Amino acid sequence: MISGLNGEASEPWVQFIEIYRTPVQNSLVRILNRWNQSGYSPAQLADDFFGWFLEKGYHQKLKRTDAAGKQHRFRGYLKFVLMHYLKDAVLPKKQFTHLAPEEIDYIQESSDWLRDVERTIDQEICRDLVNSTLEVMKRDDYSSWRAFISEFSGLTLNEVTEKLKQGSQTTSSSVSKAFRHRAKARRQFVNWLVRYRLESCCLSREEALHELAQLTAPLAEAIAEYRDQSLKEMA
Repeated sequence: MISGLNGEASEPWVQFIEIYRTPVQNSLVRILNRWNQSGYSPAQLADDFFGWFLEKGYHQKLKRTDAAGKQHRFRGYLKFVLMHYLKDAVLPKKQFTHLAPEEIDYIQESSDWLRDVERTIDQEICRDLVNSTLEVMKRDDYSSWRAFISEFSGLTLNEVTEKLKQGSQTTSSSVSKAFRHRAKARRQFVNWLVRYRLESCCLSREEALHELAQLTAPLAEAIAEYRDQSLKEMA
């Protein structure tokens, strides 16, 4: 998908913005919550980033492999571009007039701030991945969605069994059935996440699986957040 940005067709750009708009927008809102002095809306912040991205031609500078043949992850590239955008277009010194000198030094020089930016971007990417995947699961296979959420709600198999009974036309269920259903839901979530989201941003399925392994911690956080929002619906 990303390689198509170098051509004249509009479809790769539409797909690129569609995939990354929400995590980019939410990342900028969180990162700039103290320095958005112009009062830009979240949509305006995202529009400004993608406009800057196109104007600077960063899509033409992306090299997925280096001289040694090592593949670069697009997620890492996106974080690099976002951080460069923050330094280049969003947080120049003239925006810091209301901050104390030590705060300015922290933003401009601290590696802690850069790590916070990286962590924020990963969290927002994972939140978008989890929400979109689980919403499709809820729409297309509600019973599997319930089983998946139940697993991450600290329920025992007996409790999951009762949940399955509540969402079924029959009252016959068992612990073994609950276990199988829960395992199926886990596999389904991973397969859909890799196939329909991660693979669209990677060069191969192997790279998508590697991305999945790299994002384990923020994905778990995003699943827990989604679970907490869904518990009332499952009550």
